[in-house]
Amino acid sequence: METSGNGNRVATRDYLEFNFSHQVDAQPLVPAQRHQLNNQIKSAAIALRQEPQQIWRHVHAALGVESIGDITRDQYQAAQQAVEDYLDGAKDYAACQKLVGQILRVATDKGIQADMENFCLGAFGMDRLKELGREELAQVYAFVENHRANDRALKNQQAAHLQDCLQINSVRLVVAAAFLGGFVMGGAFL
Repeated sequence: METSGNGNRVATRDYLEFNFSHQVDAQPLVPAQRHQLNNQIKSAAIALRQEPQQIWRHVHAALGVESIGDITRDQYQAAQQAVEDYLDGAKDYAACQKLVGQILRVATDKGIQADMENFCLGAFGMDRLKELGREELAQVYAFVENHRANDRALKNQQAAHLQDCLQINSVRLVVAAAFLGGFVMGGAFL
């Protein structure tokens, strides 16, 4: 038997139903809280070089309100956390963009874009750097840097091998010159 809802009432006008389970402290923020929240948003806007209105829109959306006047005392901590989350997210996004730029610069300088894309596909299942997180971008950056170190080591090894070959060839040349000199000198005395 269902005891709640409109379908099981015999006399709809004989009693009133009160539901006290969802009472909310609807008191607005005190002026000090408003001032502190506004200062926090101004500081975040300066740090991010953005307009405060962008951050306010994020806070309003996070709390489900339309203006600061709709934010209650109970929502004050959530509003502060929304500002911090926005600030952290924006800083993370900026760091990722910087990493992407650095990775692309190094990969272009070394001509290893194809190797980098193959690494990304194998390790993360995608080759679009802008869709990777900070940790994955750090792995790609390490790969690109290590690839650079491997190229240098290979070039150094090739240069050493070339130098050894030149030394061997110069020794052969000296021996050949001495042989020819001896042959010519020996033929002159006969």
